Amino acid sequence: MILNKIFTRKFITFILTGILNTFVGYLFYSCALFFTGNKPVSLAVDYILSIFFNFKTYSALVFNSNDNGRIFRFVAVYVLVYFMNVGILSLLCRIFSINGYIGQGISLMIVPFIMFFLMDAFVFHSREKSSVSKSNIK
Repeated sequence: MILNKIFTRKFITFILTGILNTFVGYLFYSCALFFTGNKPVSLAVDYILSIFFNFKTYSALVFNSNDNGRIFRFVAVYVLVYFMNVGILSLLCRIFSINGYIGQGISLMIVPFIMFFLMDAFVFHSREKSSVSKSNIK
């Protein structure tokens, strides 16, 4: 069944870790807003701290990795998914004439799948899978 291939233990752990990451990110934002009173600055603090926190939690809890060198690919995937999220949100709001709150709620049913598969394929993939063994070349 296709749902068994999508809703694997790794994917469910990814979603649960995402919930933790969202809570911590909101905590970063709230603390920064309390101390600065500035929403854009607080959001920047949230994003910067959250990228590092999320990288460590996804690495350890979901993908069993301790390779900090993957941070650059992680940031690249986050940026790509951000723009994909903006596109999906804009399309949903335009096509269905819905507001941004509902549009993002719907987007959040799509974006985690994209994020998971990109993280799994490009950030935390096994190096053994991606390299060609010299013994296989004749």
